[in-house]
Amino acid sequence: MQRFMINVLDLTTSISRAMDMVSPVIMGHHQRVAYLSYALGRAMETSPERLALIVLSASLHDIGAMSLLDRKRALDFEEKNHHVHAEMGYNHLKDFPLFSSVANVVRYHHHPWNFYSDDNSDDTIPEAAHILHLADRIDVLVDYSRNLLEQADTIRATVLPMSGTVFSPLVIDAFHAQSIKESFWLELLSATQTDHAFRNIPEIHADWSLLNIVEFSWFMARLIDFRCSFTATHSSGVSAVAEWLANLVGFSQNECQMMMIAGFLHDIGKLGVPTELINKNGKLTDEEFNQVKPHAYLTRKILAPLKNLPGLVDWCSFHHERLDGSGYPYRLDSQQIPLGAKILAVADIFTALIEDRPYRKGLKITKALEIIQDQVKNGLLDHRVVSLLSEEAEMAKYVCLTSQKYAQTRYRDFFDALPECLQAPRYDA
Repeated sequence: MQRFMINVLDLTTSISRAMDMVSPVIMGHHQRVAYLSYALGRAMETSPERLALIVLSASLHDIGAMSLLDRKRALDFEEKNHHVHAEMGYNHLKDFPLFSSVANVVRYHHHPWNFYSDDNSDDTIPEAAHILHLADRIDVLVDYSRNLLEQADTIRATVLPMSGTVFSPLVIDAFHAQSIKESFWLELLSATQTDHAFRNIPEIHADWSLLNIVEFSWFMARLIDFRCSFTATHSSGVSAVAEWLANLVGFSQNECQMMMIAGFLHDIGKLGVPTELINKNGKLTDEEFNQVKPHAYLTRKILAPLKNLPGLVDWCSFHHERLDGSGYPYRLDSQQIPLGAKILAVADIFTALIEDRPYRKGLKITKALEIIQDQVKNGLLDHRVVSLLSEEAEMAKYVCLTSQKYAQTRYRDFFDALPECLQAPRYDA
């Protein structure tokens, strides 16, 4: 069985960078918190293995913040409902083996140090969560439009009195010792400008089979699609149709599986798009569409650590390219677009047309095919792929809707199992 060596920290860093691109207000937050968590953990003489866990947790700590408003609230030092996005992040991470080790750290990264008892004896919340808590709060206190060194005293004056209540005394002591060094603050500033080198921690590698890649693609599709009940099944539909078309085209069994994975991951770049635009009940304006367009570019950035998976990165990041060069974001032409990306483009459009959207019901097969065939005539989509789809359009619809029905069940089951405060996604931004 084919195996793939994945650098986990590179992968999570790519994911967090994309999430932070959703707004200039948030830009770089995960990277800075990762640096701060690392610096505090190292000052506490944490083992290299635990440092790796801390950095991994910091890279994913706001993964449960589902809207731009959620992300902005997370930057409010005084916000009282931080546990909501932390709990959502925990529920996303806990069942995925690669990230299950950081689930509890993410879950408790906003809990006060004395949350459980007056005598501060707490063996439930991991120490890594206490480190992440202070690191996160330090970052939100910094005004990055001003000189960082001029703010050090004010930040210390804010957090040091919270030792033994909000923050762990051990972590506060580590912060105090480090924060008197100018280098501590200058490293924080550079953490978003370069690929910050985390010294003294081992690289985190995972030896994945193709099945592990499939599981990862399911996990990421859930993060993207579950932000909206209307799109909760989109990636599943695209994945099923793309795999089915790839088989008709003559792809090998492994290539068909890779196409299924590409279907789940093709919109991963939408982690960097405001959920409010994805949920919009109507046509996007030109300005709004320009905010959505970067998702294909971000997909390539996120999937870069998976470069040893043949074809996958190109298929996913080129799914909005068109044969005449009018697509985006690379403006490739027919000769430059791989067949896998051409298949994925057709699967994406077909699924989008026949599924229900916030602003319309799904189209009938005849109307969907008419639209797709017009795009072939206009030199946008591949004739051979569309012909195979058209010849067995009812089967394509069955494949799509069956997969989406299963995905919808998973969506309902996921939210039904959450605590009451998380029962439904919040889109009040």
